[in-house]
Amino acid sequence: MPDFSPSLNEARIREGLPVGGILGWGTPDTHFMPGILPSNGCGILVAKVRALPRIQELVESVAGLAEKPPLVDSRPVIWDAGRKNHFLNFYRDDEGTYYIVLHCSAPELRDTLQSLTKTSYDTPHGSISLFEDGSAEGFRKFAKQAEEFGNKKREIICMAIASDANIIFNRPHMELISDRCFAIGCYASSLPIADVPIMVAPGQPALLVDCSNVIETPQGPIYAVPHGTGNAMTRPGRISYVERHSTFVVERRETAVYDVASQVFDSFPTLDQVGSHFAKWTDSPDARLRQLQPIIELKLQKGKF
Repeated sequence: MPDFSPSLNEARIREGLPVGGILGWGTPDTHFMPGILPSNGCGILVAKVRALPRIQELVESVAGLAEKPPLVDSRPVIWDAGRKNHFLNFYRDDEGTYYIVLHCSAPELRDTLQSLTKTSYDTPHGSISLFEDGSAEGFRKFAKQAEEFGNKKREIICMAIASDANIIFNRPHMELISDRCFAIGCYASSLPIADVPIMVAPGQPALLVDCSNVIETPQGPIYAVPHGTGNAMTRPGRISYVERHSTFVVERRETAVYDVASQVFDSFPTLDQVGSHFAKWTDSPDARLRQLQPIIELKLQKGKF
C-alpha cells in the first residue's frame, strides 16, 4: 500500500525513495547515509478528547500559541499545521468519541540539517549525495533529535488546545529506524502498532487501524503502515460555522458530505477498498479499523504564522 500523495512526493520518488515504505542500504561496516533522507520530524498525533471545544475557546488557544509560541528544547515552536499537507482537525467516530489529529513537522531544526556536509557523486543514473563518515554520524544524531523534537512539539500543541486530551498515538513517519534503515511516509516499529491514523484520499474520512503486518528487512522484521495522503482534504458538503482570525480560519461542520474520491482521482482507493486491503494484510480478518468523520478543521490564512 503506497503513499497516496504523489504531488507532494514527486521529487522524492524520482530520486528513488520508496515513499510509504522503508529504505535500507549498506552493510554493518558502511559509513555513509543517503543525502536525500527527509528527516524533518514529521509525524501525526491522535488523542481522544471528552468533548469538542467551543469555537471561541479554540480560536483563543491557537491564537495564543501563535502570539506566544511555546518552547521545545529552548526553540520557539513554528506553527506549520495548515501548510501543504499538515493540519489540525477534530474528528468523531461512529461511537461518538471525539479525537484531535495533528500533523506537523519540525522546521525549527532546518538550519541544523543544512549545516551538515554532503558529498556529491555522478552515477550512470544521475547525481547522488551522501553523508559520509563524520557527517553520517552527525545526520544520525540529527535524525533522532528531529524525531524527538517533533513528538514533543505535537504533544505541547495538543495539550495547549485540549488539556483533557488522552494521547493514544504520537509517532514520526519520517524515521531513522537503524543506522541503515529509514521509514519514509510510514510508521514503523519492531512491535505491532495500534491506533494508526491514515488519511486515505481527498473526499474520504480518516481511518484508525491496528496493524500486525510484518516486513522482513536485513535489519530484522518491522511492522509498518503507510500514512496515506497525510492530508485532511475533506471537502465538506455543509459548513455550519466559520470563525476568522487574522492568521487562521476555523470551520465547523454540521454534516460532512463527501465526493467519491475515484471520480476525481482515479488512483486513490475508496474506504471499502482500504478496509478490504487491511483485512487481507493483517493476521486477523477482524483487524480493527475505525472511520473518523471530520467535525472541526483549522486552516491557515495565506502567508501567516
